Amino acid sequence: MEKFVFFPDEVKGILPSASQMFGPTMWFEGYTNKLPDIKKVFEVVKYFYTVDGNIFTAINKMAEYPITDIIYEHPDSATVNIYKTIFEDYVEIKKLLVEIGIDYNLYGNVFLSILPPFVRTFIGKRTGKEYTPTKHNGTPNWMTRDGKLFFRDKNGSEEEVDIVDLPAHRYEFKILRWDPMSIELDYNELSGNTEYYYVLSKKVKNQLYTNPDWLKDTPKVFIEAWLKGTDRVKFNKTQFIAIQRPSALFSEYKGWGMPLAIAALPAAFHKQMLRRTQNAILKDRMLPYRYVSPPVELITENSPLALNLEEWAEKVKEQLTQWRINPNNFGIMPVPVMTGSLSGEGRQLLVFQEMQLLDDQVIIAMGVPIEFVRGGLQWSGTSVSLRMLENHFLNYRNSLKKLFAKLVQIISTTLDIPAITVRLKDFKMADDIMVKQAFMQLASSGMISKETLLAQFELDYNQEQEKMINEMKDQIEMQKQQMIEQAKVQAESQKIMQYENPEFQMVPENMPTAPLTNAIGQMQVTGPFNPAFGMMSPTQQPVPQGPEVEPLPEQLPPRRDVSPM
Repeated sequence: MEKFVFFPDEVKGILPSASQMFGPTMWFEGYTNKLPDIKKVFEVVKYFYTVDGNIFTAINKMAEYPITDIIYEHPDSATVNIYKTIFEDYVEIKKLLVEIGIDYNLYGNVFLSILPPFVRTFIGKRTGKEYTPTKHNGTPNWMTRDGKLFFRDKNGSEEEVDIVDLPAHRYEFKILRWDPMSIELDYNELSGNTEYYYVLSKKVKNQLYTNPDWLKDTPKVFIEAWLKGTDRVKFNKTQFIAIQRPSALFSEYKGWGMPLAIAALPAAFHKQMLRRTQNAILKDRMLPYRYVSPPVELITENSPLALNLEEWAEKVKEQLTQWRINPNNFGIMPVPVMTGSLSGEGRQLLVFQEMQLLDDQVIIAMGVPIEFVRGGLQWSGTSVSLRMLENHFLNYRNSLKKLFAKLVQIISTTLDIPAITVRLKDFKMADDIMVKQAFMQLASSGMISKETLLAQFELDYNQEQEKMINEMKDQIEMQKQQMIEQAKVQAESQKIMQYENPEFQMVPENMPTAPLTNAIGQMQVTGPFNPAFGMMSPTQQPVPQGPEVEPLPEQLPPRRDVSPM
């Protein structure tokens, strides 16, 4: 693969040397109409993703924005909890979806494999003995010979083994993301079918030779290819998923998706050139080079002012040294001195404006609104651009349904549980405030139901009705308790007022009618019976001892109007 030097060490001034290729010149500078290989495109895109802030931000935001909450739909809550545990705790689905989005926009291609949990054993063909990969004194106890796997026991005898993988009833499902640089594909343009292959690297092979964990955890199909000496491993489509961005039908890129930033690479490359120029200006042109020199009269031959220049230089150096030691030193030059400066015009030479224009070109070439990267994006200002982005996001989310459906199918088959529906919450990119206000106006005018209005706020109508009924019951109970407490307070205040009323003041005990009068007053205040006073009803009240007393005039029964008397 052709290598490009983006920052060569050998530089004459600002331009690179003629013996070095500064970036893919044939592609970026338009010297030929030949397109580079797709793997070279991936390599360059990956580089600019790490060094160009606009490309990095645009790709990350395009990956994060369309991801919403995960919805699990099934009547059995126990089954839902199993899937939710697998998706969120083991697969880490929200983080995975963002990573898928980065690969989708960065490379234009996403390659995934679903790996169910399994238990692997190495069984000896001759003895049936079970072997475990390990190392003894740094030496692995396994080896390969003639495309077969052998294990060595403690006695040093070798035995060929079979690799046995059994499904495990566990939740440790995995989703593997494959590097597009390691993927090769065979596209049949006559049928439209594509076969995908993974290319084993030397690093992977070395790990299988030396690392016990790799031998225990690597899927069996890769180990079999390693034993046979085959570099290309064909993916099993039952567990493999390919998600690709829409692309033009280029003969060079058939079967591949196009990276989001592919059209922005020339502008990004030129911005790197300007950045190098900017660094050179900042380094060489920002600070002036100051100097001192003798006047012309001191160096003119046969001049009466001519001096020994070495002596002049020594005296100037001495004064400058004193000034370096003590900036407040007031130097006295015994001879005339001239000063001057070189360069220092770097501020006028900076290329910030040119870099700003290239930044805009990079963002526009990726089809992303500038405000989407820099902030300040509003629906009312860029509705057309946002509608295009919304359509892009909806298509991308539809491609994620394949991942959810296949993962649910594999989980259901492995754990022998019912399949459920897993989806992303509905995605809406319009201005939520304006849309909700419009729905509230329609609801207030009676043109839509309250259930439709609550759906816009992502609220369940039945649940809200139940909550409102419970709140009404609570309010009624609170009002009831409040009225009871108010009645108690009012009763207490009436008792206090009756005690303080002069009409109910106690009669002195030395009065003849004092006991009876006081008892009647207490009954009027406290009721027929008060434990605090030990009072009884009038029928139970004992007759006071002593001479019979005539009732008071106001206590006599009223005269009947029909009395014959």
